[in-house]
Amino acid sequence: MQAPLNNRFTGQAKLLLLTVLCFLISYPDAFAAVNKGIRIYQTNAVFGAGHVTVSPDGFRMENTGRLKFILVAKPPSWQVSVFRNDDKTFFTESLTQFEDTGLVSGLISAAKERFIREKNRESTFIWSEKKLVRVTTSTQTLKYLPLNGLPPQIERIIYAAYKCPTQGGIPTGFTRTLLQRDYMTGMRNQGRMENTLQTSKIEDIKTDSKMFSVPPGYKLSKSIREVVAGSSTRQKNVDFEALLDQIK
Repeated sequence: MQAPLNNRFTGQAKLLLLTVLCFLISYPDAFAAVNKGIRIYQTNAVFGAGHVTVSPDGFRMENTGRLKFILVAKPPSWQVSVFRNDDKTFFTESLTQFEDTGLVSGLISAAKERFIREKNRESTFIWSEKKLVRVTTSTQTLKYLPLNGLPPQIERIIYAAYKCPTQGGIPTGFTRTLLQRDYMTGMRNQGRMENTLQTSKIEDIKTDSKMFSVPPGYKLSKSIREVVAGSSTRQKNVDFEALLDQIK
C-alpha cells in the first residue's frame, strides 16, 4: 500500500533537515559570515614586518617579523587579545586597558601626539587604488587612510600599538626629522630622518569571524607583553634578548 503523499513529503523534509544538521556539525565554519576588509602590509621601526586587517567585523594585526605575535579585536566589546601560534599562549584585556599598556614599554617606543596640530599642508592622493591623505609639516610627514565608516575603535587600537600620529585614521606612513639628542643613548640625532612606519601594499580581502578570534585551546598568559616577547622568540633570537627584557 502506498504511503499518503503528505507523509512522504514529511519524511523527505526530515531527511533533508537531518542531512543539513550533519553537515553543519561536521563543517561548522562552512557557513561562517564572509565580509569585505582591507589588508595593509607595513614595516614598523619597532616591530618589523607585518600586516593589519581592518573590517567592520574586527581588527587583526599580524607580525611576520621576529616577534610573530597576532593581535585581534572585534565588536561588540572590542576587547584586545594578543596570541602566539608557536607558544599557543594568549592574553586579553579591555580596549581602555590596552590604550594604557600598549604592546611595548614607552622606553622602547615613546608615544607621539595622536594629531599633528602644528602648521601643516594637507593633500590627497591615490595609492593602491585607495584615496590616502598626506599631512606635511617642516619636520613630519604622515600618510593615512581615513576610516570611511569603519569603527572608531580600530584607530584607537592602532594608536595604542604604534604610538605614532593617526590623524583619526589608519596610518600608512610616518617620517620625521629629529631635532634633539636621543635621551637614552645620548647620540646626536639633530637633522636625522626617522622612518617610523611605511606601507608596501594595500589590498581588499574577504574576512570571516574566525580571523578576529583567539584559536581555541590556547593557554592564558600573565600579560600582553609576555605574549609579545614569547619564549619561542627568545630561543630563536638570542641577540634580541635585551630588547625583549625591556618589552616585558
